Amino acid sequence: MQPLKKDILNVPELPEVETVMRGLEKEMLGETLHHVSVHAPKLRWEIPISLKALENEKIIKFSRRSKYVLMELESAKVILIHLGMSGKILFSEGKSYIKQKHDHVLFYFGNKRIAVYNDARRFGMVDVLEKGDVQDSFYLKSLGPEPLGGCFTKDYLYNTLQKSRVSIKVAIMQQKVVVGVGNIYASESLYAAKIHPKTLACNLTRAQAEELHTCIIQVLKNAIAAGGSTLKDYVQADGALGYFQHSFKVYGRENEPCYHCKDEIKKVVLGQRSTFFCGKCQIQ
Repeated sequence: MQPLKKDILNVPELPEVETVMRGLEKEMLGETLHHVSVHAPKLRWEIPISLKALENEKIIKFSRRSKYVLMELESAKVILIHLGMSGKILFSEGKSYIKQKHDHVLFYFGNKRIAVYNDARRFGMVDVLEKGDVQDSFYLKSLGPEPLGGCFTKDYLYNTLQKSRVSIKVAIMQQKVVVGVGNIYASESLYAAKIHPKTLACNLTRAQAEELHTCIIQVLKNAIAAGGSTLKDYVQADGALGYFQHSFKVYGRENEPCYHCKDEIKKVVLGQRSTFFCGKCQIQ
């Protein structure tokens, strides 16, 4: 038996999800899913019996919504996958596979390959929905616009922030405001826009909101181009590491000099998350 050689998914934020969705698309699009073997009654939520009933289904499309990967089948069913904090999808290159600890769902393909969903912390989820029910589902119905989509405009961001009295760092991490801007990229975007993370969202000027809008999009695009940020054991579909962490301007750099002004990068906790910023470049 060949070892599992491709650790595909460990997805803390949007760029990592987008990167691995593209990797899964490359590996699995057009393949026939022969059957699914489920080895855990539930992860974050109960795994539906309908997942085990899938047989001889062709995969016709991959997409992403927020931090969910959507795998559309020819029968108009959609498999939703969220990797939580520690979830991974591993591919076996052999015809047989010995189940490992924390392997919860095994997808068997017609080409004799096996995609294995492994999740040590069990914070992820796998579900099956009808295609027409996906957007109004429990998982997606309350989500805000995609930061790289057409609904996320400068006017939208400014008008939405005007109604919020939480810190701007907390505001842009709220999924109802904009999806997928997690802790890393919120800190990096605010630094790029020269906005202090403690500033109340409603106190941003239109010019600041517009600059933040531009910076969020650019930071996310740069991260996707770099293959995401490698934290812990995250790697891409081809086994390569993500490299955006080498471009961090503030995240994880407490007490190190700011690349612009040489002042020390500081850390505070906002919304129970570590937040990194330069007190000189990002004036409150």
